[in-house]
Amino acid sequence: MSFIRLSRALALAVTLLLLGRATIPQADAKPVIEVAFVLDTTGSMGGLIEGAKAKIWSIATAIADGNADADIRMGLVAYRDVGDDYVTRSFDLTTDIQDLYAHLLELKARGGGDWPESVNEALDVAVNKLQWTPGRDTRRIVFLVGDAPPHMDYDHDTKYTTTLAVAKQKDIIVNAVLAGVARDTERVWRDIAQRGNGRFIPIPQDGGQVVIIETPYDDDIIILQNQINETVLPYGPRLKQRHTEEKTKQLSRLAASAPAAATDMASYISKRSVAAAEAVTGGGDLVSDVAAGRQKLEAVTDEELPEALRKLPAPERNALITKQMETRKTLNERLAELVAKRDKFVAAEQARRTTPKASSFDRVVEDTLKAQITRERMIPETGCRVSGRDHLGQRHKLESGSRQLSRIPAAVEPPNRHPGSAGPRPLRPATPLFPWRRGKNRQCARHDPDRTKQGQGRRDHHPGHPVSAELPAAVV
Repeated sequence: MSFIRLSRALALAVTLLLLGRATIPQADAKPVIEVAFVLDTTGSMGGLIEGAKAKIWSIATAIADGNADADIRMGLVAYRDVGDDYVTRSFDLTTDIQDLYAHLLELKARGGGDWPESVNEALDVAVNKLQWTPGRDTRRIVFLVGDAPPHMDYDHDTKYTTTLAVAKQKDIIVNAVLAGVARDTERVWRDIAQRGNGRFIPIPQDGGQVVIIETPYDDDIIILQNQINETVLPYGPRLKQRHTEEKTKQLSRLAASAPAAATDMASYISKRSVAAAEAVTGGGDLVSDVAAGRQKLEAVTDEELPEALRKLPAPERNALITKQMETRKTLNERLAELVAKRDKFVAAEQARRTTPKASSFDRVVEDTLKAQITRERMIPETGCRVSGRDHLGQRHKLESGSRQLSRIPAAVEPPNRHPGSAGPRPLRPATPLFPWRRGKNRQCARHDPDRTKQGQGRRDHHPGHPVSAELPAAVV
C-alpha cells in the first residue's frame, strides 16, 4: 500500500509541476498572427479583386482590433494556370502591409482559358514556400479564394490532399472561399475546408457589395496621418530610404482615389503605433526605431543617415530625433481619439441599418478571422486549442496578450455544471487535469464552434496535435 501511495504522490507532484509551468508568465512571449490569401487572378475574378483592394485595410484593422500587442504578418499567393502570364506569384508573409498593398494594387484579372486552374500549386506555395513563423504562440490562417476547381491531371503538381496534410502538421488553418455557385468547385472547396480544419465560405461571384460608410472624422484622420508621415526620417541603404519615403506618400495618393481605403489605412497604422511605434509599416523609420529601442542613433553610420541628419553635429541630431518623437506623440494621441470616434460611428451606423447583412468577401473574412483568432485558445504546454471551456467544463483565459493558460484543476475544484447547461452535476472523483485521450497518439479533444455553425458540430480529435511527451499514466 505504501508503494501505491508513493506512486500517487509522485504523479500528483508531476501534475502540479506541469500545471505550474503552464501558468508561469513568459515575459518574452509575443503572439504572432499570420494570414495568407491564395487568390485566383484569372479573368472571372475581376470584381472580387477590386473589392479586395478596397477593403484590405479594413481586414487588417479587424485583425489589429483586440490583438494590439501581436505581430501581424500578411502574405499573398496569386495564381492562374499553365500557359498564362504566370502560374503563381507570391509575396511572402510580412509586417509591411503597405508594401503588400502596393503589390495587390498591381494585380489584374486576366487569363484562365479553360475552367480548372492551378489551385494545387498555389496551395503548395502557400503552405510550403511562405515563411511561416514556428512556435505554439502563432496563429496561422490561409484563405483560398477562387471560383474554379484544381487541375487534377497535372503530373507535376503536389495534390491538395497532400499539401493539407502538411498544413495540419504545421498547424495552418485553411479556409475555402467560393466565389459563385459552381457545383464542381463547391465539392472540392468543401473538401479543402474540412481537411484544412477551416471554413467553407460561399460568396457572390463578384465578391459581394462593398459597403463604404463615410464618417465626419475621415478627412481629419487623413490630415493627421499625413502630418505624422512628415515626422518620418528614412534611414539605411539608399534603396531602403527611397522605399520608406515612398510609403510616406502612399496615403496621400490613396486619399485622392479611394478616401475610405485611405482612412482604413490610417486607422490600422494608428492602432499598430501603440505596440510597434510605427508611422509606416515594415520599418525603415529612424524615429520609430529609436523610440522603440530597436536602434541607437549613434550606431547608425553617416552613409545610412537621412540627409536631414547627416549634415548636423551629434547633439543636434539627438535634438531633432527628440523633437520628431514629441511631435508624433501629440499627433498620435489626437489621431487615436478620432479613430475611436470613427469606430463608434461606424458601429452605430451598421446597427442602425435594418437590411440583412449580405455576404461579401471582406465581411466573411473579418468574421472568420475574429472567430479563428479569438475563440480558439492555445494551451502553451500542449499546443491544444480550446474554445472557452474544454470537455471537462474547465474555463480557460489568456493573460494580457501573453497567451498564458489560467485554469483550476478539476482534481481540486471540479466544475459543477456541464458546458452550456444550466443544471448542476454531481461532484466526482479526481478528474485528469489535461484533456488528452489515452493511447499512443493522444490528442486534444475539443468541440469546434465553427463546425457547429455549419451544421457539422461534433466532438473529435484536434488534428495535428499529438502529445509529444510521454507522461505518467496516473496523470492521464
